[in-house]
Amino acid sequence: MSIGSRIRSERKRQNLTLKELSDKADISLSYLGDIEKDRNKPSLERLKDIAKALDKNLAFFIDEEGFGEEEDRYIAPDPEIKRLLESLFRVEGFTEILMEFRGFEFWSSREKAEILGLLRAKNEFRESAESAV
Repeated sequence: MSIGSRIRSERKRQNLTLKELSDKADISLSYLGDIEKDRNKPSLERLKDIAKALDKNLAFFIDEEGFGEEEDRYIAPDPEIKRLLESLFRVEGFTEILMEFRGFEFWSSREKAEILGLLRAKNEFRESAESAV
């Protein structure tokens, strides 16, 4: 997914118009439209402005093939986790699921354990169904 597509997707998810986001990010409406349609690539400073306006980390908008060494260390210090994330970001629906983890740092231990249990149970069920076939 391109940077422009990610911006547009997040803007729509937050129910913001193009005009509202351009005002929040203090960039022109036409320039933002060109970025979203991939007719223009934002500078790092402009991308920071957009990320801030959408209350997102800059890394959220960087395409998986665009990760530089610095972003790699920030996003996934472990090479195995980095490979996993790169493959997951290519799977349809993963970003939407990941977005539901907003505020994870404020979740209680019980909430985290519930999600972990659910994911483990889902994987066990899927694996047993696959082995039965």
